[in-house]
Order: sequence, then C-alpha cells, then structure tokens
Amino acid sequence: MIKFLLSSISIFISVLMIYITHLNYKNKYFNKPELFFWFLCWFIVIFLSVRPSSVDHFFITNFNLSIFYIVNIISIAVLVIFTYFNYLKTKILEKKLNKLLMTDSIKKIKRKIR
Repeated sequence: MIKFLLSSISIFISVLMIYITHLNYKNKYFNKPELFFWFLCWFIVIFLSVRPSSVDHFFITNFNLSIFYIVNIISIAVLVIFTYFNYLKTKILEKKLNKLLMTDSIKKIKRKIR
C-alpha cells in the first residue's frame, strides 16, 4: 500500500513537473537541450515509480534495503525538484538581465548618435 501511494505521488509530481517544464520552454526560459534533459529526468522518475514489484523484491532480498531506502529516494526526489526550481529562477533572472542590458546598450548607442 505504501509503495502504491509513493508511486502515485511520484508519478503525479513528475507529470506536473513535465507540464511546468513545457510551459517554461514555451516562455523561452529553456532551450531544447535543457528541455530534453529535464524531460529525461522526469521520465526516469516515472519509470522508477512504475517498476515491477519483482525488482523491489530482488533489491530487498539481495541488498537488504528497507524503509531507509524509501526515505533516501524521497529525499533525492525533493532535491531534484529544488534543483529544478533553482535552475529555473536562474534562467528567468538571466533572461531579465540580458533584456535590461540590451535596453541599456541601445539607449547608450542612441545617445551617442544624437
């Protein structure tokens, strides 16, 4: 039951993040390689969420993983999400700064021409 709940939450968050990534690509905050990279990250999270239970059984019996494993996966997922939003904010600020610098340079050029 816990695995199903965690998988459902993980899939929901990943689909939401795919949508947010696509919106940011449409707003031109991301270029195509960045879009591909983040889509790949979210699809890997979805793939790991829907893995068969036989894989879990294999890891639990052979590597003696338990609830600690689940906590680590959740913490890594949270770190990836925070990294994504940090990267997104950086790209937005970079775009605003470039626009501001371009506007300022155009004003300086116009002053020199007059």
